[in-house]
Amino acid sequence: MSKTLFVRGIRSSTHKKINDEANKKGITAASILEDAFEKWFKDQKDLPKKHFAVLYSDEQSLLNFMLKVKEALGDEWLHVCFGPSSHFAIKFLEKHGWNNVTIQPFSQVQKKTSSYVKRIFDLRSKAAKKKPVASMGFITEHLAHTNSFKKANWVEGSYNNCRSAGIAFCPYDTKYMKEATLNDKMEMFGLHDKVLIVKKMMCLNWM
Repeated sequence: MSKTLFVRGIRSSTHKKINDEANKKGITAASILEDAFEKWFKDQKDLPKKHFAVLYSDEQSLLNFMLKVKEALGDEWLHVCFGPSSHFAIKFLEKHGWNNVTIQPFSQVQKKTSSYVKRIFDLRSKAAKKKPVASMGFITEHLAHTNSFKKANWVEGSYNNCRSAGIAFCPYDTKYMKEATLNDKMEMFGLHDKVLIVKKMMCLNWM
């Protein structure tokens, strides 16, 4: 059964193009809009929703990796980052055109973890409605080092419950991995689609 849909705010030039094309092909303007909507829905379903852990052995290796990520994805993607302002990677990403969406003060992530990360996830999800997002998030690394791996893993799992279009990278300095129990490490690996090991300017696909 067909329904009536009112489309407001459409540009007059676009409206004219739709009507001209409909008349040329002997179809209705509604059928053109319906095809456009179907294509949009299909594109939304086809967008990746990936979640990667990135284990890095040194600062330079991570910086090189992040440069290659932006180069590989290009301007079709929105590049965002979040984490403590003192982190070397956050400073680097800001200088290289990544949008820092960290909510200040960052210290609230310790006592209000649930509400804080929800706001970050909501920002990412809102941005992903316009274009796929590549995010470098250092919240979980920070929590793993300053609080516990259990809390970091809780945040990783929370993101999996509300993934948005694009690729979420979660870097971890390998020196912090020594602070985790075997169970915590295995849980963290399982919460990601892949675990990438970045060492001496090389990227190894481990899992």
